[in-house]
Amino acid sequence: MTERNEHPLQLVTGMRVLTEDMKHAWLEKSVFTGATSGISYLFGVDRDLMIALALFMLLDYMTGITAAAIDGQLSSRRGFRGILRKVLMFVPVVMAVQLDRMTGAEPAILTIITTWALIGNEGISILENLSRAGVPIPDRLQQALAGFRDRGRS
Repeated sequence: MTERNEHPLQLVTGMRVLTEDMKHAWLEKSVFTGATSGISYLFGVDRDLMIALALFMLLDYMTGITAAAIDGQLSSRRGFRGILRKVLMFVPVVMAVQLDRMTGAEPAILTIITTWALIGNEGISILENLSRAGVPIPDRLQQALAGFRDRGRS
């Protein structure tokens, strides 16, 4: 090696030689880009709705665990089933996205309705968990979330 830490092949050919670290970084970036592209395709382009749904799902899971711990009913089996249920909740969203694409719906109304209905369900579940944990819930918030859920079901 030379003083500048250049690879001998680089000195001879003038070409840049990929180090192992560079190869791993390239692979990680490629996998991340492929995964995010696949997710974008499956879930459509309305990123804000998907972020809201994912956030509500996370909050529901966290408040559910907290309420169960306070009630003395914390169970790893129930927690694992909760995670599986959260994963399966994305299936109707993927179906709605694909149906919107097949029908050419603009805006993607089935996706919007399905996602809002799931957000409403998660919100109500969060409020139930908070109530179980002894947190007071404003009536207007309960009514707003029930409205989102009911609009998605009709």
